Amino acid sequence: RALFVPTDVTVEQDVARLTEAAVSEFGRLDAAFNNAGAVHAFGPVAQIDESGWRADLELNLTSVFYGLRHQVPALAASGGGAILNNASNLGVVGMGSVAPYVAAKHGVVGLTRAVALEAADQGVRVNALVSGAVDTPAFRNSMGATPEGVAAIEALHPVGRIASAEEIASFCAYLLSGEASFVTGAALAIDGGFTAR
Repeated sequence: RALFVPTDVTVEQDVARLTEAAVSEFGRLDAAFNNAGAVHAFGPVAQIDESGWRADLELNLTSVFYGLRHQVPALAASGGGAILNNASNLGVVGMGSVAPYVAAKHGVVGLTRAVALEAADQGVRVNALVSGAVDTPAFRNSMGATPEGVAAIEALHPVGRIASAEEIASFCAYLLSGEASFVTGAALAIDGGFTAR
């Protein structure tokens, strides 16, 4: 059973309402996945204006902060649980022409580790997902819109391909489950070897 709650994750009141709706509908919160993200500002840092910088930070980092602010207390009230924040592979390595996004995703890793330490004694685990490229509609409408674009992104991954959504989903389900009960404060790669270089 699913509940759809339209939410702008860059607006704290929306994130609070989303968390409250989940608890109200299902009686408790057991897990949360902060997965919203995109690149707004492309190009050399000297050419990126303040609005592009702020847009990338708000969507990719501040949204995770808002989620954690409301999810940690809800999970603690339920007796514990797990949160997964999508940091992407650019949360642990650099890449030119997307500096605000890289900065935000590095921030997600640091925020994840800090909150994992704060929440551990409440039974709340917090981890960061370090994912490579994934075959989604968003990918197909951006970097993967052309065969040349797909080939270029595939070449960045030593396994020679991008991930399926199902591969990522199964890893996320494991990290959010009780089977991963000793894993917290970690930045875990599922990236086809991208960050091993």
